[in-house]
Amino acid sequence: MKKWMLAPLLSSIAMSGFAITLGEDSIDSKYNVSIRSSEMAEFPICMGSLIDRYWILTAAHCVVMSGEDEESEKDYHVTLPGKLAVTFGSTSLVVSDEGTPSDINNILNVSHVVVHPNYRRLHQVEVTELGEELVSTTMANDIALLRLELPLDSIDTVAIASQENMAEIEPSLIDEWRVLEAGDNRPSNIQLSGWGSKNEQDPFAKLVSVNLQETSLAYFPILECFNRLEAGKEYPEFIPNSADPSKFCTQPTKWSEYQYIDPDDPDEEPIYEGQLVGNSACLGDGGSALVALDSENKEIQIGIASGGPIVEPICGSVTIPNFHTKVSYYYDWIQEYVTNESAPDSVILPPDFIENANQSIDIPGEEAPGEDIPGDSDTGEVVIPEECDESASVFKECSESSSGNLNSIWLGFLVLIALVRRFRHRLS
Repeated sequence: MKKWMLAPLLSSIAMSGFAITLGEDSIDSKYNVSIRSSEMAEFPICMGSLIDRYWILTAAHCVVMSGEDEESEKDYHVTLPGKLAVTFGSTSLVVSDEGTPSDINNILNVSHVVVHPNYRRLHQVEVTELGEELVSTTMANDIALLRLELPLDSIDTVAIASQENMAEIEPSLIDEWRVLEAGDNRPSNIQLSGWGSKNEQDPFAKLVSVNLQETSLAYFPILECFNRLEAGKEYPEFIPNSADPSKFCTQPTKWSEYQYIDPDDPDEEPIYEGQLVGNSACLGDGGSALVALDSENKEIQIGIASGGPIVEPICGSVTIPNFHTKVSYYYDWIQEYVTNESAPDSVILPPDFIENANQSIDIPGEEAPGEDIPGDSDTGEVVIPEECDESASVFKECSESSSGNLNSIWLGFLVLIALVRRFRHRLS
């Protein structure tokens, strides 16, 4: 029998709950797109990058949602493509800066959602029958692709880094960090853009920035990142090992004084307690592109904004890094879909953990009392009724628990608000 242990639920936060702190207004949206929830008045939930006229690259956590119990993998589901859209070609989240009605000409529907098969949201340790410990870190393989209903040719695509590209780029990025001496400024070698909260103290108060923000971050080598995030722990939570090829990290390149404002009395003067915050991704930036310069000094996407440990304040720790999905590690997987002229056969390709959690396994003596599992009584194979085939429909949902869908983001936000405010009151 296999045993599972789960890390504390809120030890980390996905960037879909993030926007740029200490950023500057961007003058060109380029390849950046805003991923919208169609059932929440086109609420901007995440970001993505156009890598092909049909395909958006983003983070898996942007489209894989939990049910009421976030610690139960059987409650997770993939957002239906019929509930997603993207906006493009503007640095503003609103079509008109004056808020007046305008032509609908920069929004496209999503037709397919493809999640990496090995994506895992939760930090878990699996102990096999042989006593082997298999560790899955938070936001493992956090990558997904969205196929557009129509081709998008009016904005530029961004080049994505292959293994060969990264082999040329990464050594210099690593060296720029490791040559630092006390008193040196951190290198500004990674570009990040995003819409979302600019308030590092209370990002939930005003969740999104209307104008696209951008900032430059420092590439933080995986060895140093592993030591910073995992040293002294029994099991790694965020970075599986010191040579992990699937993630990389970043650190801020500038800081500002942290002003504490009592959320229950916002009219009072801010309190200065000597705390500092840095430029960083924050709530709303999940799935955004992290871009470096290649050997020809051209922009190339090397990462996808993924997550980071929960800290106080939520966004902008100067010394605790954020971690990101390394695009080059998944280059072949991406190309498998992008270079295929045909759309995937199914409108949803979920991660394996969802399919595995939803499979009913016939284990003698372990059926729940009174539980009747549909299927072949001889083989134990589960039979899904034809009218409940999610893969054949853009809108149909089979699971009763899936009704939460993107609303589960709001539930997560409310939980975090309560925890953050309770923590602040303890500090006062």
